[in-house]
Amino acid sequence: MSKIVKIASALAVATVLTVGISTSAKADYCSNVVTDAVNSQLADQYIAQTADIRAVVSMMEAAGKTSSPLYIKLNTALTQTFNEFERQGNEAANQGINDCRSGLAPAQQIVDVAIANLTGGLSLILPPNMTHIDMGEILSGNILGGENSFFRKNLGIKW
Repeated sequence: MSKIVKIASALAVATVLTVGISTSAKADYCSNVVTDAVNSQLADQYIAQTADIRAVVSMMEAAGKTSSPLYIKLNTALTQTFNEFERQGNEAANQGINDCRSGLAPAQQIVDVAIANLTGGLSLILPPNMTHIDMGEILSGNILGGENSFFRKNLGIKW
């Protein structure tokens, strides 16, 4: 087989392998999974810890006591509590995202090396979105690519 045929074959393989991967901005698997989990957990904790204060604030609002010093103090306390939960959530999410990405790195490297081998090294010079297969997308269940992938847009495949 001549070099031109090999390169053409590698390009064809790369195209077939990558048309299913969305070329638009992909959702970050780790960011989505970790952020959703952290937000859900912290929202539940915030609601539980501030239920009594929020109930008093609601009663005061219903009674038209929104200018009273107690109402202002309670609202300030709710805001400060929310800000602290948000700070803790950001820290926890950032740590979780970093841990998740570290865990995906070996699998992503294996896929990247496999793609480089399958494309005869062509994937190393082509734009990344043409040959990149994102392990995060696969773990998200998007084995045919994201919402804008070739399979979903042009072939109408829903999975």
